[in-house]
Amino acid sequence: QIGDIIGYKPKATKSLTSALIKLGGKQRYSHVLMYIGDGQVIEAGAKGVAVSGDWVTSKPKDLWKVMRFKRGLDPNQMERLISVAYGYEGTKYDFWHFPLLFIYSWLSKIGWASKLLKVVKKIDDTKYVNCSELISRVYMEAIEYDLSDEESHDFTLPDDIMDNPNLEEVL
Repeated sequence: QIGDIIGYKPKATKSLTSALIKLGGKQRYSHVLMYIGDGQVIEAGAKGVAVSGDWVTSKPKDLWKVMRFKRGLDPNQMERLISVAYGYEGTKYDFWHFPLLFIYSWLSKIGWASKLLKVVKKIDDTKYVNCSELISRVYMEAIEYDLSDEESHDFTLPDDIMDNPNLEEVL
């Protein structure tokens, strides 16, 4: 359904980003994207935010999981999610934040992530996004739901989204 969030495990992609996220914090997921209908997803990758064909079925089932908002989304919310998501199309990938995400993912596993957030000032810059920041921002802007458990969407990790208690596994 529109708004479903697909999480990929590190083995599903061969990107350097996925490898470093896995290495940094032993995260279970290294990439998230959102289904926008008609067999398409929107995601932030190395080439920026783009809409592409839904390639879930080309990966073995044990490498991905689909999560859905538990209370469901009405047609207006779905429409807003799509509209906001398309507004990010073409946005460049947030490479400058990546070293901080690597450190953050490691620190989050030992409970020190909040210390990094206090040291690094939040830069509210939508000119650059990473995959989990994109999904988190789209949900917040479209339906005012915060998928992030952090003060800053910039430091939302795929695991943060996939572990959100208001999402349920559907596939």
